[in-house]
Amino acid sequence: MDRSPDAVLGFGLLTVGLTPLGTVLAVAVWSRPPVLGSHLWVVLGTLAVGWSVLVCPAGYKLLRYPSTRTVSLGRLVAEFRRRRLGPMRSGMLVCFSGIDGSGKTTQAQRLVEEFEARDIPAVHVWARWRPFVSYPVMGILYVLFRWRRKDYHRSRLLTAVWGYLVLLDQLLFFARHLLVPLLRGKIVFVDRYLLDQFVEFDYDGLYNRRVVRLFLRFLPSPDRTFLMDVPVETALERKDDTQEMLDRLRIDADERTYLETRRELYQSHARELEGVTIVNTSRQIAETHQEIRDSTFDAYFRF
Repeated sequence: MDRSPDAVLGFGLLTVGLTPLGTVLAVAVWSRPPVLGSHLWVVLGTLAVGWSVLVCPAGYKLLRYPSTRTVSLGRLVAEFRRRRLGPMRSGMLVCFSGIDGSGKTTQAQRLVEEFEARDIPAVHVWARWRPFVSYPVMGILYVLFRWRRKDYHRSRLLTAVWGYLVLLDQLLFFARHLLVPLLRGKIVFVDRYLLDQFVEFDYDGLYNRRVVRLFLRFLPSPDRTFLMDVPVETALERKDDTQEMLDRLRIDADERTYLETRRELYQSHARELEGVTIVNTSRQIAETHQEIRDSTFDAYFRF
């Protein structure tokens, strides 16, 4: 579809937004002696700057990204009426959750390419939990009791405190790997985040509602969360190393049962969280990508 009218409109808005400011500056510089008092020049300059700040971001957005579907003349007029025009948004956090083989990494990487093709900085981060603060505790438990994480539910004390240790781990991970690109205005596509951590807790028998509330309080909510839902049979066809991973982690379950249980947990926790979009990823990759891309671009280009 031709989006050139949006580009023309964007150029027009930039012109309209910058003309008053340029006029005030030109007259103020070249008028000798000043034709108006200094206080009046300050007022006129402030009004011109305010007008430019109001109008120019919309023009810039339309001119630079004329292909976006969500920015159109009709929507622009509606935004003017609601007085919601503002500057280009900065960073955005988009999360992909789901069982192994559901297509999280594939879609995240495709979206990074889509945004970078439009000169919008984006990054893909694999954010599955990695122990840091909790690592010494894990080492002590293994040396003393030969316990792995799947065994921690056997202790009431560990069940009560384990989530707090993981929260510290996740806060450190966020500060190191997610916060900086977000502050720099990048779009961060996260492969696993809050929903996945809650499923991990539940699967290991370590789910603690108080800890979950702290996660939701201290870690930022994503702008978009996609639960990539796929039948277990399809997931096994796409990813054939699940059983190897289970054997390495000493998890006593076959791959089919493991994935079925986790899929049910994902669906259950997704219903409890706000803003989770469940996406059927058993379709063709391009069809799934179209749905996710449209939703993500709508969130980013929304005024």
